Amino acid sequence: MHRKPIAQGAEAKLFLENNQILKNRFPKAYRIKEIDEKLRGFRTRREAKILQKLQAMDFPAPKVIKNDEKENLVIEKIDGKLVKDVLEKLDYRKLCSGIGKKVAILHNNSIIHGDLTTSNMILSNASELRSVKCESSGRCEGLLSLAHSLARSSTRTRSQLTEIYFIDFGLSFFSEKAEDKAVDLHLLKEGFESKHYKIWEECFKCALDAYRKEAKKSQKTLKRLEIVEKRGRYMRASLRARSQTTIVQRKEVKAVLFDLDGVLVDSLDAWYYTYDDIIRHFKVKPIPKKEFKNIFGNTIEANVRRIVKITTKEANKLAVKYFNKNKAYVKFFPETKSVLKKLSNSKVKIALITNTPNKILILVLKHHKIKKYFNAIVTIDDVKKGKPAPDMVLKACKLLRVKPENTILVGDTKNDMLAGKRAGCITVGYKTDGDYRINNLQQIEKFIYV
Repeated sequence: MHRKPIAQGAEAKLFLENNQILKNRFPKAYRIKEIDEKLRGFRTRREAKILQKLQAMDFPAPKVIKNDEKENLVIEKIDGKLVKDVLEKLDYRKLCSGIGKKVAILHNNSIIHGDLTTSNMILSNASELRSVKCESSGRCEGLLSLAHSLARSSTRTRSQLTEIYFIDFGLSFFSEKAEDKAVDLHLLKEGFESKHYKIWEECFKCALDAYRKEAKKSQKTLKRLEIVEKRGRYMRASLRARSQTTIVQRKEVKAVLFDLDGVLVDSLDAWYYTYDDIIRHFKVKPIPKKEFKNIFGNTIEANVRRIVKITTKEANKLAVKYFNKNKAYVKFFPETKSVLKKLSNSKVKIALITNTPNKILILVLKHHKIKKYFNAIVTIDDVKKGKPAPDMVLKACKLLRVKPENTILVGDTKNDMLAGKRAGCITVGYKTDGDYRINNLQQIEKFIYV
């Protein structure tokens, strides 16, 4: 009997065996043997019980095939693609509405998933599934199709139907508490933000709208969700306040990555006038500076293409042309050069990472004569995706030959903080929230030995 290992988590290993999934909760050496056996047995039985209830509901989840009630659970293998891999390629609004409705069905039946993320959802073609009808009460007649999760009825053929399966109920439990349901929704929100950062807000809104319509006592749960989210923000702020010297004590910082605009230089005016010149080039009505501030921090290409349909090459060519005209508006913050000079004389490596195109960056560096301070420079031209994707951060770490966990990223926008977080860096927000926050560039010195 061939058993192929396919994945391992903190408490279990997954094997593919006879086209079925074997989940084995392996012993933990650090636990007392008797306690370990009871705990693994309890969790195996609880997961099996939840899956059996879902099967009775005809909810789209793996069926239990065998349960030894000790450490092994054999379940149905679901064919398809992980939702995390296809969500942004399909109609994500409908998919997320379907997800929200399915979460409502779980909660209506007092089931808390415990790990709601698109990594634990599979989009399966439902051509072999029977047509279904699902009621908002939580009772599903037949397997729940996405078509029926989004509408009362559908005229589509079965070959066109798709189904979202929920998997990995290892952390699931039964509860009717609004607190537990709210935490479940909060985990879903964090999952969207982590895996689908470009569309997460709309994803969560669609899921929440569907949940609001279908879940029992949804108002109570959503009100509790607000409390859960506020509590999370408070805890993060408290942890930052208590641990401002932690990095210094660990002596683990080997590199500092700086964003350019808004951190080292004040380039708002230069970019505003550049943007203004570009859109006037196309005889488009200019926008006020106050409105421009809302999109400042995105790539110039993205900002221009919001207004006119031109290629990336054309947008960058115009940006270089007009930025050269307006480069004198770029001003250094008073402490920038002294901080860079002090860091460059230390053992800490310095890199610049910016969504600014390379040709424009060269204009700034030459004009202000600061290129000499950086061991590496990474621009939007050097990577496939700019911030908030982690590409720039990872490339800079590679060039500096340091690990992300030994690197500080200093930025002033949410995109900077997200890029650093996704790469695994220590994030320091300049007048914004990160792992740590500073309000003066010189404060970066307290995190490292210079």
